[in-house]
Amino acid sequence: MTGEQTISVNARAAALVERLKADRAELKVGVARGSLGETLIDAGSRQPGGIAAGLRLAAICMGGLGTVELVPDSATPRWPWTIAVASSHPVIACLASQYAGWNLAHGEGQDAFFALGSGPARSLARTEPLFEKLAYKDDAATATLVMESSRPPPAPVVAKVARECGLEPKALTFIYAPTQSLGSRCTKPTRSDFRSSVSSRAWGRLRSPRRIRTSSPPWAAPTMRSSTRAASTCS
Repeated sequence: MTGEQTISVNARAAALVERLKADRAELKVGVARGSLGETLIDAGSRQPGGIAAGLRLAAICMGGLGTVELVPDSATPRWPWTIAVASSHPVIACLASQYAGWNLAHGEGQDAFFALGSGPARSLARTEPLFEKLAYKDDAATATLVMESSRPPPAPVVAKVARECGLEPKALTFIYAPTQSLGSRCTKPTRSDFRSSVSSRAWGRLRSPRRIRTSSPPWAAPTMRSSTRAASTCS
């Protein structure tokens, strides 16, 4: 992975987060400060969010290493639109950033919190077994984590993420949206199809294809694995 270690997915995501915050009214998302000083962005829970916010969310999940677009398409019956994803660094964008592999939980019973963490903060914490096979390690002053959740993470979870990332809580941004929201569903095609493309073409040797493109309907159910189309070329 020569030359790719200089890429910081968290630094790139931070720039996208700032744009998301600046456009909060247009995108119908909420921005607040948590009890430990962390930034909390509601992208579809108490705030409406929407497809436009979801496209931004998907790009942040990839650490700014890809393009996510809503484009016209006739391949899927009854849906005239599809989400097209492209990246020149799919191993880092998907496996080291976008993949929802960080299990975060706190408490028990009805008030227990559980969410899967996705996004570039994972490559700072490197707590998952996956990173034993990935040479990539990020180095950044801020971190962003995307969570499928209807509520923001409680303080103990924020403190855990900060500790694992080696940062102060005030340097963290948590973006959350429930699974059924449009914002969250816009990340489903990139998470399932894109990971499938990476797994079949690059995971065995952890070689990065020059470019991988996938597409899928933005309204696909979380359990649906839509077909991957368009060409990909491997080095």
